[in-house]
Amino acid sequence: MTLDKELLMSVQYDLPLSEQPFVDLAENLERDPVDVIEKLRVYREKGYVKRIGAIVNYKAFGVIRKACLVAFACDESDVWRIAKIINDSVPDLSLKHNFWRDHERYR
Repeated sequence: MTLDKELLMSVQYDLPLSEQPFVDLAENLERDPVDVIEKLRVYREKGYVKRIGAIVNYKAFGVIRKACLVAFACDESDVWRIAKIINDSVPDLSLKHNFWRDHERYR
């Protein structure tokens, strides 16, 4: 499968903040919205795209002034228990994301 670089770059950098972002994106690219939506669905299914959605720039609000990225190794049997502890301990959505990364360094 040949990746549609123009579409992927537009989703990453120019996804419209609107009621119909994929329709608006398709119009901006002069493409058929059904085709755009279908390609993005296939890219997600194949794992080429992990997530499509807004990420808030926490620095823009001035409330949160510091952030960090934390990674650690744990037994596979503990992953879901640890994720629940982390998710339950972070108030009011200040946790940006929490996911299991399969990487040889953390095995």
